[in-house]
Amino acid sequence: MTRSLIPLLLVMGCTCSHAWAANAAGAIPVDVVFDGASWQLLRNGEPYVVQGGGWGDPLDALQAAGGNSIRTWGVDQSTGPLLDAAEARGMTVMVGLWMRHVQGGFDYGDPEAVATQQAELVQHVIAHRDHPAVLAWGIGNEVEMGNDDPLVWQAIESLAAAVKIADPQHPTVAVTAELGVAHEQRLETYCPSIDIWGINSYESLGSVPARLAARGYDGPYLVTEYGPRGSWAANTTPWNAPFEQTSREKAAWYESGWTNTIAANHAQCLGGYTFVWAPGKSPGDTWFELFTWDRRPTAAVDAMWKAWTGTKPKNSAPDVEGIQGSIFAATLQPGESFEAEVVQTEPEGEPVSVEWFIARDEFDADGAWTGCSDATTCLDGSDTILVANAPMEPGNWRLFAFVADPGGRVGTASMPFQVAGDQPDNVVGLPFMMNDHYIP
Repeated sequence: MTRSLIPLLLVMGCTCSHAWAANAAGAIPVDVVFDGASWQLLRNGEPYVVQGGGWGDPLDALQAAGGNSIRTWGVDQSTGPLLDAAEARGMTVMVGLWMRHVQGGFDYGDPEAVATQQAELVQHVIAHRDHPAVLAWGIGNEVEMGNDDPLVWQAIESLAAAVKIADPQHPTVAVTAELGVAHEQRLETYCPSIDIWGINSYESLGSVPARLAARGYDGPYLVTEYGPRGSWAANTTPWNAPFEQTSREKAAWYESGWTNTIAANHAQCLGGYTFVWAPGKSPGDTWFELFTWDRRPTAAVDAMWKAWTGTKPKNSAPDVEGIQGSIFAATLQPGESFEAEVVQTEPEGEPVSVEWFIARDEFDADGAWTGCSDATTCLDGSDTILVANAPMEPGNWRLFAFVADPGGRVGTASMPFQVAGDQPDNVVGLPFMMNDHYIP
């Protein structure tokens, strides 16, 4: 196709002069523009490339690494303070408007429920539309996943249209899970009030530009989530536990995602948000988090620092290659002794200490994420080689190694293992899959 599939506000040669200080409401206008060759965001008339972090916590670390924007998934009591904190640092926020999912029991065939949800979300827009840190409105998040029904897309359009009436100064972004079978056609057919396509993509990010071109899509998009290989695409043990990438592998993945896909395709791609710029909820919550549970930066933070600023931080995290030894994807007897070694290099040649943890595995027999385990046990040992005993309780477990340098940066690796025997009766899985990274 030779035209954009998403109708957009077209500003040719815009010389906007709306200074937010002169705007009685305080909002800074943001436009999506096409100059005949490429798409751009213009914030107060100036080109703006999104170098963002999902959640943006810790915020000062995002700013130091060259980040300029934060993405949220929903509005709550923290939204106002977050907008204030972003403004104080010259940063922006893509404010998420959480649309409920059919899998969670919401019925998009119920007009009254849809109208009630929309009215509540528009009130959030009205409450925050005049804040100078607002960049755009995220209309839902993967609400179409598993339910690619016209009613869902019509609800996305209805909300987007209402948002544009309430706030004509900021663009709307429809956030979808990857490209879907034909999401670009759904957007064209059902969603004329969507300004930007927000694409969540992980292991397939590198092929997004080529796939969009093959589909004939020539409109603008944001990579609203990107990060390491998801558990759904990872190699697994014989009992179907996924292997997690090391912090070294994740860092390479983040840097390549930005440099080779997002930055390399700025004619259409307006920028991206790392998933997820936030600390884990426990020591065993490491798959997507760029920070440890106690807020120490990992090698992935260093990678984004280099990608966004062109230089490495003065102190880089230890380079962790992985865990080897008798623990490697092993099935052990209760209490059996095992050995593990974390292979690593400290870039500055400084001494390191290793923190070893074990926790119940977060993944069920189908490899699906069931929620992070808070029952984490710290093992006795601080060297790169660990000798320890397996838990007495049968089931699926995971060993974690955090390699810390004196400057407070950390390299990580994990290894799934199994303890033989029947699962104890007092360990019960959730009755449904819950992924709190997608729930505000």
